[in-house]
Amino acid sequence: MATDYLQGKRDYDALVKLTNGKKIIGLAETMNAPDPAKSIADGAPWAYWITWARRDWNGNSPKDIKASMNNPLTVSLESKNKN
Repeated sequence: MATDYLQGKRDYDALVKLTNGKKIIGLAETMNAPDPAKSIADGAPWAYWITWARRDWNGNSPKDIKASMNNPLTVSLESKNKN
Protein backbone atom coordinates (compact mmCIF):
# COMPACT_ATOMS: atom_id res chain seq x y z
CA MET A 1 0.00 0.00 0.00
CA ALA A 2 1.43 3.39 -0.92
CA THR A 3 0.55 7.05 -0.88
CA ASP A 4 1.52 9.83 -3.27
CA TYR A 5 3.38 12.88 -2.01
CA LEU A 6 4.97 13.14 1.39
CA GLN A 7 2.56 14.75 3.80
CA GLY A 8 4.16 13.23 6.87
CA LYS A 9 3.04 10.94 9.62
CA ARG A 10 -0.64 11.68 8.93
CA ASP A 11 -0.46 9.80 5.61
CA TYR A 12 1.52 6.96 7.13
CA ASP A 13 -0.98 6.53 9.98
CA ALA A 14 -3.94 6.62 7.57
CA LEU A 15 -2.46 3.76 5.54
CA VAL A 16 -1.68 1.71 8.64
CA LYS A 17 -5.29 2.18 9.77
CA LEU A 18 -6.67 1.39 6.31
CA THR A 19 -4.72 -1.89 6.18
CA ASN A 20 -5.20 -2.78 9.86
CA GLY A 21 -1.40 -2.71 10.15
CA LYS A 22 -1.10 -5.78 7.91
CA LYS A 23 0.54 -4.27 4.81
CA ILE A 24 3.91 -2.79 3.97
CA ILE A 25 3.57 0.99 3.77
CA GLY A 26 5.42 2.85 1.03
CA LEU A 27 5.78 6.35 -0.27
CA ALA A 28 5.23 6.63 -4.02
CA GLU A 29 5.63 9.67 -6.24
CA THR A 30 7.15 11.95 -3.65
CA MET A 31 8.84 15.15 -4.76
CA ASN A 32 11.73 14.92 -2.29
CA ALA A 33 13.72 12.03 -0.94
CA PRO A 34 12.85 11.64 2.75
CA ASP A 35 15.38 11.70 5.56
CA PRO A 36 15.18 8.10 6.85
CA ALA A 37 16.20 8.98 10.42
CA LYS A 38 13.64 11.79 10.63
CA SER A 39 10.90 9.55 9.19
CA ILE A 40 11.61 6.90 11.81
CA ALA A 41 11.79 9.48 14.61
CA ASP A 42 8.46 10.95 13.43
CA GLY A 43 6.84 7.49 13.62
CA ALA A 44 6.54 7.03 9.85
CA PRO A 45 9.10 4.37 8.91
CA TRP A 46 8.32 4.13 5.18
CA ALA A 47 9.33 0.73 3.79
CA TYR A 48 10.25 2.30 0.46
CA TRP A 49 10.07 5.59 -1.38
CA ILE A 50 10.18 6.66 -5.01
CA THR A 51 10.99 10.21 -6.07
CA TRP A 52 9.82 11.99 -9.16
CA ALA A 53 12.46 12.98 -11.66
CA ARG A 54 14.48 16.08 -10.82
CA ARG A 55 12.42 19.15 -11.60
CA ASP A 56 13.15 22.83 -11.19
CA TRP A 57 9.97 23.33 -9.16
CA ASN A 58 10.87 21.03 -6.29
CA GLY A 59 13.63 21.31 -3.74
CA ASN A 60 15.06 17.86 -4.39
CA SER A 61 18.70 18.41 -5.23
CA PRO A 62 21.18 15.72 -6.29
CA LYS A 63 22.83 16.33 -2.90
CA ASP A 64 19.54 15.55 -1.07
CA ILE A 65 18.99 12.34 -3.03
CA LYS A 66 22.58 11.24 -2.42
CA ALA A 67 22.23 11.91 1.32
CA SER A 68 19.08 9.77 1.53
CA MET A 69 20.57 6.96 -0.54
CA ASN A 70 23.82 6.95 1.45
CA ASN A 71 22.07 7.01 4.81
CA PRO A 72 22.88 3.79 6.72
CA LEU A 73 19.14 3.30 7.31
CA THR A 74 18.47 3.09 3.55
CA VAL A 75 18.78 -0.29 1.88
CA SER A 76 19.25 -0.48 -1.88
CA LEU A 77 20.52 -3.02 -4.36
CA GLU A 78 23.80 -1.10 -4.41
CA SER A 79 24.17 -1.13 -0.63
CA LYS A 80 23.32 -4.85 -0.46
CA ASN A 81 25.95 -5.65 -3.09
CA LYS A 82 28.66 -3.80 -1.12
CA ASN A 83 28.30 -6.13 1.89
